[in-house]
Amino acid sequence: MTKCSACGSEFKASEALCDDWRDPNKSFGCPRCGTFFVNDMKPNYSGSLTGGLLGGGVMTPSVLLFADSFRSGNVKAMAFTGIIAISAFIVLFVQLRNTREKLVISSYRSTSSV
Repeated sequence: MTKCSACGSEFKASEALCDDWRDPNKSFGCPRCGTFFVNDMKPNYSGSLTGGLLGGGVMTPSVLLFADSFRSGNVKAMAFTGIIAISAFIVLFVQLRNTREKLVISSYRSTSSV
């Protein structure tokens, strides 16, 4: 479900207006108010930075330390590094889920559906 930021109504992609499928500004609109949306193509630098720091700076060393403590049989170190790796994975998953493309209002507005 998509929520229209102009009028607040929710609609499915199959219910969206499409005045011209070849033009991205006219291909996805709210059926209630006629506002059209396009995908925000700005790169998400904060999400990329968070992913890089967690992936390369936290998860990789914790997995390596976990493997070393597993090899030496140190159960406390295995538990500690395992919890760190699992926590970092959960944060990465939530961050990745929140970095979906956002819709911004298009310059085009339908006059036939209002």
